[in-house]
Amino acid sequence: MSAPDSLYLLKEGQQSGPHTHAELRALLDSGHASHGDHVWAEGWPDWVTLGSVPGMVPAPEAASSAAFDLPPERGFGALILDALAYPFRGDGFLILALGTILFTVLDFVGMFSWIITAAAWGYLLLMLQHVLHGTAMGEDRVPNWPDFDGFGELLGKTFQWIGVLVACFGPGIFLLVTAHDNEVRMTAGAAALLLGLLFGPMALLSVGMHDTLSGLHPGLVVRSIFRAPGHYVAMLLVFVALACLQVLAGQLSDRVPVAGIVIDKLDELWTAVFVARVLGAFYFVNRRTLSWFGE
Repeated sequence: MSAPDSLYLLKEGQQSGPHTHAELRALLDSGHASHGDHVWAEGWPDWVTLGSVPGMVPAPEAASSAAFDLPPERGFGALILDALAYPFRGDGFLILALGTILFTVLDFVGMFSWIITAAAWGYLLLMLQHVLHGTAMGEDRVPNWPDFDGFGELLGKTFQWIGVLVACFGPGIFLLVTAHDNEVRMTAGAAALLLGLLFGPMALLSVGMHDTLSGLHPGLVVRSIFRAPGHYVAMLLVFVALACLQVLAGQLSDRVPVAGIVIDKLDELWTAVFVARVLGAFYFVNRRTLSWFGE
């Protein structure tokens, strides 16, 4: 595989470029990029590490890495098991601890400042998107704390994911709330909720990877589900089992008035990171089949 004149750079979930070789070498020299970051160019089947591009490492290393080795493949089941411990790696434990404290406090004061609450959720969702992108590129470490361009970006991220939830579950909830004992409407509402549950994980993945609500396009989402049905059903079963465990954990934590709130928040944050990791793993394993970005 030859190295083109310009490359796209993916660092900590953020894509930039295209960059020339000179620009990438300058980023390496300044410490703003590392050999472990990923790059991609039009026509390439997958992202590769920057260090595997000839000219980006010292000559002896370049000679040994010129084959453009792809990230090592692992089975989807192994990646799901790996996701159980993933939230505690690196800065993950600190992120869970600080996030638990923050969202516990916001449970008491957030009602007086919806902007702070929305911004906190926006930052968490930005972090989860970094987890999703990093996993989708084969990264094993928890990403660093993400940068953001002011509260506007955080609020925008919050409303973006609210839009996903409304699109997936809004119709079913509306039909059930307005059913008024109408059996036909209640049946339609239950069916719409079930479809939302089936549609939701792929919709979350698509919007997270494309970073736009256009990822909700039904044609894209449904087509992607049928391109990897086995792994998708396995992922759904994992999420259903996780939801059942959360219900049980919630019942147990309710018996401990104060500590129970803290436990619930920790459980919710761990679950959010786990789900992002599993969604990213699904994309990583099926990226060529999905072919969203020409992989």
